[in-house]
Parts: sequence; structure tokens; C-alpha cells
Amino acid sequence: MSIEARYYDGKSAKVLEVNLVLTDRGLSIRQTGSEEIALWSYDSLRDETHPPVPGELTLSFSAEDNARIVVEDVAFIADLTQLCPRIRKRRQGKPGWWKPVAGWTAGVLVSGTLFFVYGLPLLANGIANLIPIETRARIGEEVEAAIIKRFTVAKKEGDTTDTDPVCRNEAGQQALEALLARYLGQSDTDIPAIKITVLQSKVPNAFALPGGRMVIMSSLIDMAEHPNALAGVIAHEFGHIEGTHPMSLFVTNVGIAALFSVAFGDVSGGTILAAVGQYAAGAAYSRDFENVADARSIELMNSLGYDIAPVIPLFEKLGEKTPELGVLSVFSSHPDMQERVDALGAAKSTGTGKAFNDREWRAIQIMCKGSV
Repeated sequence: MSIEARYYDGKSAKVLEVNLVLTDRGLSIRQTGSEEIALWSYDSLRDETHPPVPGELTLSFSAEDNARIVVEDVAFIADLTQLCPRIRKRRQGKPGWWKPVAGWTAGVLVSGTLFFVYGLPLLANGIANLIPIETRARIGEEVEAAIIKRFTVAKKEGDTTDTDPVCRNEAGQQALEALLARYLGQSDTDIPAIKITVLQSKVPNAFALPGGRMVIMSSLIDMAEHPNALAGVIAHEFGHIEGTHPMSLFVTNVGIAALFSVAFGDVSGGTILAAVGQYAAGAAYSRDFENVADARSIELMNSLGYDIAPVIPLFEKLGEKTPELGVLSVFSSHPDMQERVDALGAAKSTGTGKAFNDREWRAIQIMCKGSV
């Protein structure tokens, strides 16, 4: 039995019309009007059509030979299949076939990792500075609202008598806002008025949000033995806001897919939820961002004549708590806590003044415990 088929030599795009003949020796391949040009043993034949296509075969002879023959004669295929019981079995690859695949895969993984570690933050920083102030403010407002809701739900599980996690004390709030106003007076950056919120929490934490918002956890206030300790942390977070770090972190966290939605002002739903967990757990800024914020806090305290030394004991206590806090503390992020303590200790004298007077400090300390 002889049929016509298409032959591809695997070296060029040229198609050769051939005749196939089933013989006792194997599959005979003959060019039209010529002698036999190849003989493929039945044991070596495999169908390379995956998944299989009824009425069609793409025959190969070996893993080392890229030649292929396309057969589309149903009766011939049936006869050939009877002679080749392993024709549908997948052929093993060439020895070492996996090495280039592994190399390309590793290259893709490394490139992707480098992009997300270095490229995406740089891209995010550029985009953050292009997003309108109004959009940043809306993002910060919605993220803060989602965080407050998250803390409210958490509190309901243990205490149903008071579910509002926001600490509301007018005198304490005014003292905090007055400090922020003084910091703003030392800034040349065009940033909106900063809104500060104190939340009831057992985790000593503080973080800045896009749009000039800042959140302080009550446990951090409890750990501060001196008003300037808290003022130093607030100055640090102010440095993040001044450098648009929260917006850059937001863009990085929500990922490439959300960049377009942010650019067009869609900052609801999944886009917000993607960022809430990161902020609630602690804003993991890069080492460069943390260094900038630390240096800026020293500058602000120095410009206002506030003693920054009380920040050191607070950072040391936070450093001791880091193992039990895990990622729940912003102060467990880069750089290492001891490096930050050393940098504060090496800072030039920032003055002897207090950021809050006694009455203001007392009002802040009891913000989450009652009224003045």
C-alpha cells in the first residue's frame, strides 16, 4: 500500500511530497519518481501530534532527528498503527534536554525577582509622584477606614461593650495636631495638612498612609516614657509622608495590575484590600526609605530644639519586643533596630526642649483611657 504524504526535513521550511510504503523492513519513504530515500523502523516511529488528532499523524523517527512526516490517510494510519504498537507513546527527550529549559526558567525567575525587588519599587516611586493629591487623599481615607473596621471587628470578639477602636480625646488630639503643624512649618515640600488617628491596640506600632494620614497605636504611647520619644516616632512617620513613601508602598503592594486602576482613580474594592493587610501589619519600607525617614526625624527635632535622646530607650524596648511581635511592628523592618539606635546616639545635640508640655502629654497618655 502506497500513499502520498508531506515530508519536513527539520532543517528548513521546505515541504517535500513523498510516497510512503509499508514494507517488511519498515516504513519506506520515497520521493515521487525516485528511489527510496529513507527507511524508518516501526519500533522507532512515534506520533508527535499532541493531543492526538483523529485521522492525522505527525511521524518522527528519533529524538535526535527533527524530520517529520504528516500523514492524513485514515486507512493507512489504521494499518500503520497495527504495525507500531508504541506509536502513541511519548518519546523521551534528548539527554540533557532539560538543561536549556532549566536555564531559561531560572533566568525568568531571576529576572522577575529582580524586577519586583528593584524595578517595581523604582517604578512605584515614579508613579506615586504622578498621582494627584486628591487621589492620594482618597486612597489614604479608604485604607484608614478599612483598617479601623478591621480593628473594630477584632475588638468585638473580646469586648462587645465598646467596639470603637479610635481613641477620641480632644485635648490629646489637639496636642498631636499642634506638633504636626510645627513639623509642617519646617517642610519645604508641598504636602496637605496631616491627619493623625490614635487606635486602641496591644501592638506598639505607628505608620503613615497615602494622602497625609498617620496612625499611632495606643501601646506605642504606653511604652513611651518621655513625650519626645513619641514625638521622634511621629517625626519619623512625617519623613515618610514628606517623601511620598506610603504612596510608593501602596503602588508596590497592589501590584502592576492595579496601577492602571489607581491612575484612573479607582481605589476601591480589591485595590484597597490588597494594601490594608500590609499597613495594619506594619509598613515594610525599603532600607533607603527608612534611612531617609530616620535622618529627617533628627533634622525636625533639631530644628525645633527637641531632645531626641528619649527616642533611644523606646527603640531599645521595641527591639527587645521584635521577636514576639514578628512582622506586626513597623520597627522590625529595615534597617536593623540596633543600627537605628546607634544612628540616634551619634546624632548631634538636638536641644533640650520638650515636644509636649505636661498637660498635653498627660492628655495624650489617657487618650484611649478616658477624658482629661
